[in-house]
Amino acid sequence: MTRDLPAVRVSDKLILPTRGNCTDPGRGTQRVAIEWTDTEPETGEKRFVRAEKFARKWLFMIRFRRRTEWDRTVTPTRTMWETLLDAMERRYRRREGVTDEDLAAVRKILAGFKPAPRFDGEKEITHRVAEGTEEKRTEEEEI
Repeated sequence: MTRDLPAVRVSDKLILPTRGNCTDPGRGTQRVAIEWTDTEPETGEKRFVRAEKFARKWLFMIRFRRRTEWDRTVTPTRTMWETLLDAMERRYRRREGVTDEDLAAVRKILAGFKPAPRFDGEKEITHRVAEGTEEKRTEEEEI
């Protein structure tokens, strides 16, 4: 049972009591933080990655050692977004602060990324050998 709290006047301002919590999911001020470890693509060194959502915006941070300051000047890569989406989908099933809107927003960001170019060092040429079949050869095999 809750009691109604009276309004308090401080100097010329009236402070009214609020009902509920400011971090209710419907209010949009809920802070969600997801952390994981991966390797730095350039050096292969282990790093800690943190994605934090506040005020409907995602901020990515990294650090290479525990108990050090987070580097907040990170430009998220496609791999980071994919890892975040995977973690969010697992949390969504357990109802841990992830909403449908969060999932849709991250999927939309991922859809905006261009696919990585495929290049294995050799140029592929496709030839039709028989009807309905194809054979792939490299340029070196052609010569």
